[in-house]
Parts: sequence; structure tokens; C-alpha cells
Amino acid sequence: MSVKRHSPFDSGTIESISKVLGDTNNGLTGSEIDRLLEECKIENIDPGNTKWKRLFNAFANRQNKDQCSKAILYFIQQALKPTIYVHNKEKFDFFRVGLNKVLCFEGYEIQEDGKIKKVDKVKTIYKTINISNKSNANPSRLNIFKLECFFI
Repeated sequence: MSVKRHSPFDSGTIESISKVLGDTNNGLTGSEIDRLLEECKIENIDPGNTKWKRLFNAFANRQNKDQCSKAILYFIQQALKPTIYVHNKEKFDFFRVGLNKVLCFEGYEIQEDGKIKKVDKVKTIYKTINISNKSNANPSRLNIFKLECFFI
């Protein structure tokens, strides 16, 4: 049985993912980041830096070693387990919408169950801007994002 390889992400994608997950107001806490990095076996190479920069450096370091994005996708999936957000749906929605705006360029989507699936890549930022405006207008209607991002 072969191991599924995931193409490496460019540094802009890693930075955007890191900024969503490490957002000052709505992102993961420092202790959540530490726990998830350890659980996902990603080395925390810059523990004294800001949250998003810690994530960026850890993700970039791991991806450079592996030459694929699998560890980053696994981290995201672990961070977005729906059971963690039973009492804070807004935080789950913040992560899911924010990350999907980035991941759709790489051909991935986070589903409502927190799992990541492969989808057709989005090629222009204009589709994500339209998605963002509609998602912000009605954040409880995440299916709008899904349909417009991947079926236009």
C-alpha cells in the first residue's frame, strides 16, 4: 500500500494558514498550539515568537523535512475536531471559513465534520473575496462558501 503524498505548500499559503490559526483574537491559544504541535510531532522551533510566526516556522521546517504538506493538513484536522467546539461554534466557523479561503487555492476543503477533502483548485482571489463577503454577511451559511468556491 502506498502512502499518499501531498504537494508542498508555498510560503504564502503556510503564512496565511498560520495567521488564521494564530489569530490574536480568535485563534488558538499558546498552550493549544504547544499541545497540537506535540501531538502532531511537529517541532516547535521558535517557542518565543508570536503565535502565527511560531506556527509558520514549525510548519515550514516540517514541510522542508518531509517535502510534502501532509503534517500541516494533519495539524489542521486535529485543531478542527468538532468535539472541541461544541460550546463555541463561532470559533469553529472562524477557523473553517478562514482556512477554506486559503486551502481552496491548494485544492482542499475542510468539511463540517472537520475532515479535509480534495477538491478542484480555485485559481483567482476574486472568488475568495466574493466568498468572504457572503460568508461574513451570513456566517451560519457555510454551504454558500462551499458551493461558490468550488462549483463556479
